[in-house]
Amino acid sequence: MKGIKAWQTFLLIIVFLGTGGGVYGWRHQASNAKAAALPANTQLVAVQYGNVVNAISANGSLSFPNSADLTFGTASTVLKVNVNVGDSVKKGQSLAAIDSVDLQRAVAQATFNLKTAQTNLINAQNHYAADDLTKASASVALATANLNKALQAQQDGKTPDVWVVAVKKAAVDSAQNALSVAMTPDPLVITTRQNAVTTAQLNLQSAQDVLTTLQAGPSAFDVAKAQATVAQAQANYGAASDAATKFPDDSVKQAAAQMALVNLQAAEQALEKLLAGPSEADLSRTQVAVSNAQTALTQAQKDLLNAQSPDPLVVAQKQLALSQAKQDLLDVQTVNPVTLAQLQLNVASSRVSLNQAQETLAALQAGANADEVALKQLQMDNAKAALDDAQEKLISATMPAPFDGVVSTVNIKVGQTVNANAVAISIVDTTTPQIDAVVSEVDISRVKQGQRATITLDSLPGVPVAGVVSTIAIQGKNTSGVVSYPINVQVTPPAGSVLRTGMTATVTLVVQQANNVLVVPNRAVGGNSRNPTVTVVVNGQSQTKPVTLGLSDDSRTQIVEGISQGDMVLVDTSGSSQQRFFGGPIPGGGIMRVIGGR
Repeated sequence: MKGIKAWQTFLLIIVFLGTGGGVYGWRHQASNAKAAALPANTQLVAVQYGNVVNAISANGSLSFPNSADLTFGTASTVLKVNVNVGDSVKKGQSLAAIDSVDLQRAVAQATFNLKTAQTNLINAQNHYAADDLTKASASVALATANLNKALQAQQDGKTPDVWVVAVKKAAVDSAQNALSVAMTPDPLVITTRQNAVTTAQLNLQSAQDVLTTLQAGPSAFDVAKAQATVAQAQANYGAASDAATKFPDDSVKQAAAQMALVNLQAAEQALEKLLAGPSEADLSRTQVAVSNAQTALTQAQKDLLNAQSPDPLVVAQKQLALSQAKQDLLDVQTVNPVTLAQLQLNVASSRVSLNQAQETLAALQAGANADEVALKQLQMDNAKAALDDAQEKLISATMPAPFDGVVSTVNIKVGQTVNANAVAISIVDTTTPQIDAVVSEVDISRVKQGQRATITLDSLPGVPVAGVVSTIAIQGKNTSGVVSYPINVQVTPPAGSVLRTGMTATVTLVVQQANNVLVVPNRAVGGNSRNPTVTVVVNGQSQTKPVTLGLSDDSRTQIVEGISQGDMVLVDTSGSSQQRFFGGPIPGGGIMRVIGGR
């Protein structure tokens, strides 16, 4: 059957095992019959009462259709976050707030702009005051003076400045001298670097000599010299010790004896070290000294080579500086087209300002203008709209809950900068959950709006959940040639359980149901669809009886009339026998099952 999960299969097995007990009872009751008279691959089963349920199963997931992703509508810094994920909130409750200082300023500015626009509209609608004409005349005079000044600046810009040209020439000479210096080696530096090479060579030779001496070991002369030093130290210590013994109260002689002992010990240790030869540490240190001296010599030779030839990077920098100085000189010796264009632009701008001032003066002299009034009215309307928008943004700085619900996500924290359209907080209305499921094409005609459903949730095993079909899609979805139709099932939340978005669910829709009716195994029904029959065994004799059939599932069939409870019917047990005229599961994946009995 399509759409049956592992746990549903397990549940059906339990149901079938339960009904198996009834089959065992039927077989036990039939044991008193004359079994020897039964045809091969058959058995007797007693007719009993039970419930037949014809249902459709659909898989889906739980969702909360009434949800909202909330934004502040403007970029700012988060000032307060009043809720956490999982909090229950009421409609209108403050969820969070952003810094509204800039928004308050915007409201204040928009208010000022509106007042200004209103004043301008009033002025456009009324006659101009006498001092307005005076101000307009003054503006014309000022614009005329600015135009004359721009014309003079344009004329001056066509002639190069002699002083500036002289400065740029001096800069070219300085850059040329710097390039010459960079390309000529310094004799003093070369001499210093040569001396450094000589010193490094001497240091390397000295370190190599010390290493050679250590590796060769002590000479006979060095040993004899050290032994003589020990003998002399022993003699000195003997004399000083005798004097200290003879004069025990003489602190000077006591100190002399102690010093002689120290010298003797030092001479003996030096002789012992000499005889033992150089240690691994001494050899390692000396080898390191040789390596360092070699590195220093290599660096000194490299420094000498660099001093004897110009640094190409420095030369390149000086050449670049000389080229720039020459270009600067060329720029001041010729008229800069960009500067000239700017001066010409200033002249044109001054002419426009003069024309506007003259038009304003002419308009004042002519009185109120209908087009001007219309323009000021439009500007005031725009200012009013801007104020409304600023006030709405200020109100949105505090985020209210649009309905009662539960906070599902909190994407902000205090101090964070949020964008205007970034989702800050999301809430869902958990009182109206629904299951979003799909039903196959062959079953959708049996699904009706308002049809009651039984829902099982994987996360809440054993908890029955009721529901009602709320919507059925008009258009199906074709997936790899299989057409299915989305449906929504409104869920009644179970008491004491928490529902969450995305929970996997199985929806069972009862299409037909017959309770407390006579049922027999499908294999007991013979004949054809128009004239179904069952075979009843009475006193060892088989009798074929016509019957009227009701509902059926994949293993049991309802008998409306034709036989009675307790009748023993003959059932085909052959595994290869046909499924009679209706055998097999109901088309489209529907589930038909027998529940209970008596």
